[in-house]
Amino acid sequence: MTDCPLWHRQPRERLQTYLYKKIYIMELKGANKKLKDVIEYIKKLPSETSLDVTLYHFSDNLIELPTEDQLKQMSKRYCWQEADEAYSNHLTELDHKRREENYQTSTDRIDDLIDTMFDLVEESAEELKTTEYKTSTKIQLEYTVSRTIDLLTKNKRLNHGRPTTISKADVDVDAEVEFGGFENLIGAFDASKKEWDKHKQQ
Repeated sequence: MTDCPLWHRQPRERLQTYLYKKIYIMELKGANKKLKDVIEYIKKLPSETSLDVTLYHFSDNLIELPTEDQLKQMSKRYCWQEADEAYSNHLTELDHKRREENYQTSTDRIDDLIDTMFDLVEESAEELKTTEYKTSTKIQLEYTVSRTIDLLTKNKRLNHGRPTTISKADVDVDAEVEFGGFENLIGAFDASKKEWDKHKQQ
């Protein structure tokens, strides 16, 4: 059984007491929060008065306007400062998790793109074996295919944060493009593919 996070309503904590804490933790912004800021926040909420008692609408509830001394007792009993810090850390963890998930999604998409390009290059390489181009043309086209494979291999390793092995083809490719995601990778591949298609039409 997990402990109840400090910013949640605690066992035996009155609803109204919890709502004051919620205002302090979740509604007040900035690093220099003060208990009197809770009072000022409540004063600005929609209110209604009945029998000389003014109640304020907050989070689908009606709350009274507390005194600063009351808030001091509540904040000490339910560790508002610690709860505020814990909630801030919680938000940071959520943001980190969201960034990691977005990074993984991007990594997976790039992997899929690279794998698709590998398939296209392999098809081009197989087709090259059956062509009747003169030897010099075949050598040039084979070099283009080899250079594209090097580029794809290098970028797949970079996509996973792995070092790349420097080869002659890597040096040639580096002079033309650096890894920067979809656009650069597609641009480099399209340049090689266009060169291949041009020779196919000759």
